[in-house]
Amino acid sequence: MNASARGERPKEASFDLTPMIDVLLLLIVFFMMTSQFTRTQLRAVDLPRESGEKAGKTSAQTVFLDLDRNGQVYAVGKPISLAQLAGTLGGVKPCEADVVIRADRQCAAAHLNALAEALASLGIRNWKLATAPQGGPPA
Repeated sequence: MNASARGERPKEASFDLTPMIDVLLLLIVFFMMTSQFTRTQLRAVDLPRESGEKAGKTSAQTVFLDLDRNGQVYAVGKPISLAQLAGTLGGVKPCEADVVIRADRQCAAAHLNALAEALASLGIRNWKLATAPQGGPPA
C-alpha cells in the first residue's frame, strides 16, 4: 500500500542549505581579503599635504602608481620603468582608466611631468594626484 492509501502524508522534499551558505561565506571572506591585499601592496609615500577632494570609492579597475622622491615609478609595490607602463596598464581601457598617482612630496615636478606624458601617450589623460590632509600624518 502506498502512503496516500493509508491516509499518511507523503514525505516533503527538503533542501540542505548548509553547503550553499558555506560557499557564500567563503566567497565573502575571499573578496574581503583580496580587497585588503591591494591596500597592503601600497608603498609608504610622504604625500603632499593639501586638502584636495574627498576620497571616493575605488573600483577594481583603479590603478595606483607610486612615484618616489627619486622619480622611480612603482606599480603594485614593484618598480617599473615608464616603458613598462603600457604592460602594467594593458588591460585597462583609456576611457575607463582610473589612475591615482601617489607622488612623494619631495619628488621633482619633472618626474611627475614625465609620468603624465607617458600616461598621455597611452591615451590616459584623466588621472588623480593623491594628497594627505593638511596637518595629517604621512600616508
